[in-house]
Amino acid sequence: MTATNPSLSSTVRCAALAIALVAPIFSPFATAQSALPDPAVMAAVEAVLKAKPELVRDALAALERREQDEQALRDRQAMTAAQPELVSADGATVLGNPQGDVTLVEFIDYRCGYCRKMAPGIDQLVAADPKLRVVVKHLPVLGPESMVAAQLALAAGQGPAAQTLHQALLAAPDLAEAALRAMPGAKVLFDAGLGKTTPMLAKNQALADQLRIQGTPALIVGDFIFRGAVDPSQLAAAIQATRESQKKTAATKS
Repeated sequence: MTATNPSLSSTVRCAALAIALVAPIFSPFATAQSALPDPAVMAAVEAVLKAKPELVRDALAALERREQDEQALRDRQAMTAAQPELVSADGATVLGNPQGDVTLVEFIDYRCGYCRKMAPGIDQLVAADPKLRVVVKHLPVLGPESMVAAQLALAAGQGPAAQTLHQALLAAPDLAEAALRAMPGAKVLFDAGLGKTTPMLAKNQALADQLRIQGTPALIVGDFIFRGAVDPSQLAAAIQATRESQKKTAATKS
């Protein structure tokens, strides 16, 4: 995921705010040559900011809240539009209850260290919640080994054997093809060919792009989206909130 420089971001925001504060100083009827700030207005603005510098902080905080709210709305709209593809087993390995009442979607790369660290927490959620369905969407973004591992997982289809292979891939210290071929049942899948899974992975990438997912892990449940690793307790809370929301919606329709 792309990192940002907080100090640079703050500087840019302050500059933008300063421009916004000074912009009204210029007359809308001024020409390019005469568009000079009124010294009296400039002095007044400077005096206010010196007397109450917290106005800059408060304005930046309000701007950040507004941007967060706008992004949350865009996320909800994107997730609603993508819902059928998100919860589909296509391009995924399904864990937990296939008929579960709540679906947790996880985008993973088998070479992703954070995905591996989160795996025990996902297993705990499945063990503790018999109504939870987990859809593991394969998003190989970390190189050729990731791609082959994802293709192998998809070639295994669904069911206990596919789930066992998924766990083995998450735990494997080596994802080189020779090591993958040595996994139980993998040789048959390799011999049958893995190319048929490539279109599924392309759809997963398109889905990730639609949802602004730029790396793994990324997790979605209901209206909640987590870009990056997250504590299982936060996922459990999101699952419960989603379940309660679904019950309220169902009650309203009945």
